[in-house]
Amino acid sequence: MKKKAVKLRGSYAELLPSGLHRIRWRDTTTKQLCTVTVSEPDSPETRAKVARLVNLVAAYRRDGRDPWQLFGGKEREPCKLGLSFKDHLERWQARRSPFTADGQLIKDARVRPTTWLHDESTLKHLVDGMGHLDVFALKRSDFEDLVVVLQNKKRADGKTPLLSGTTIAKITALAHAALQSLVEDGDLPRNPAPKTKAIKSDSLDRRPLEPETITKFIEALPASITLEDGATISGAMLRAHYQLWSRTGMRSNEIGALQYGDLDLDRQVIHVRRGRSPRSYGQEQGLIAKPKNKKGRDLDCGFDPEIFRILERLRRESLAAGRPTWLFHDSNGRPVSEELLHKRCWRPTMRLLGLPEEDERQGSYILRHSFACSALSAGEDPGWVASFLGHDESVLWARYRKYIKTNRSTPGAAFAARMRQALTQKTETLHRCSMERSV
Repeated sequence: MKKKAVKLRGSYAELLPSGLHRIRWRDTTTKQLCTVTVSEPDSPETRAKVARLVNLVAAYRRDGRDPWQLFGGKEREPCKLGLSFKDHLERWQARRSPFTADGQLIKDARVRPTTWLHDESTLKHLVDGMGHLDVFALKRSDFEDLVVVLQNKKRADGKTPLLSGTTIAKITALAHAALQSLVEDGDLPRNPAPKTKAIKSDSLDRRPLEPETITKFIEALPASITLEDGATISGAMLRAHYQLWSRTGMRSNEIGALQYGDLDLDRQVIHVRRGRSPRSYGQEQGLIAKPKNKKGRDLDCGFDPEIFRILERLRRESLAAGRPTWLFHDSNGRPVSEELLHKRCWRPTMRLLGLPEEDERQGSYILRHSFACSALSAGEDPGWVASFLGHDESVLWARYRKYIKTNRSTPGAAFAARMRQALTQKTETLHRCSMERSV
């Protein structure tokens, strides 16, 4: 749903996916959100009519009159009594889907395909725990009981929690967002689900890997991986995948969506133009969207010719096998995903290295952070590093400053040394000038 008119004194208009316009305002007495749908299809004349109605609603509210007089009285949909929480969650998830009925990606969808897919898997916990309850009879205590149940769930060993605190907070946050639509329509007096704070990934709090550790990991990769359907992923492709990741700092969904047409072998440039869901193994279409920074970017890899030597060898092998589309694929030509490689390749290989527990338990996305920290610690231009990561330079320093290693053990030591050098040079110049005068 996309807003086409700016809010004006508490009233505004929206363009629905069906092509109809909806006018909304908040009642000054009951504090409920009032809604009227204009049955005429979208057109310049309809937009002008809706704009006039929005201004009239604002004028009525300013004068203390009831805006429903403009529409011949109050018309509300009947209350949907008996609607289960499961049915409401399914309708809410389908309404915000970034795909059409035939599976095509909607251009400029409000929800990214990756976000929608992860939310769909997260909502299963709500369906299993509270799906049978009446959505209009939900209470705050129901969600508090669900949180206790989720916290007590354990893995097979009986000790490790099945869900982290971040995952449980995300479950309750999605429940609040799903019920908020009923509150806005006036079907619920208040939202019974707890409103949690914005969830931030804890990946930035993890320790980046040293370049030597990444080299050992790549050398320890298996010769090949055999999948459940009999397809295989070669060791050369695995090594190329993780080398590209650690040498460019690309996002995992961007690497999974790379095609051979995105490589400019003559100029040694990688064109990042799309992203791919980490859960989209074997799916050719449907889960491909724009990259996270929308516009994409061009990565000039001329600073490290080894990157394109690796990609050129991979390209020759793939063309010889008749699979020229996806850069990283299995023996059947299907694109592989980061989730598959994480389970079948990353975790088993990290265990073989005998690393400390805090390093072994990190996800493969740490390669992106390791690239940023290693480049900044080596003295590279922050603007260049930010362009490779697809970040703003100010965001770059805020995220990676505490991980950057320097040769200065004492803060301010470099500045003091520079001032001493300038003072020494000035003293020498004065001494030389005085000697020349004496002569």
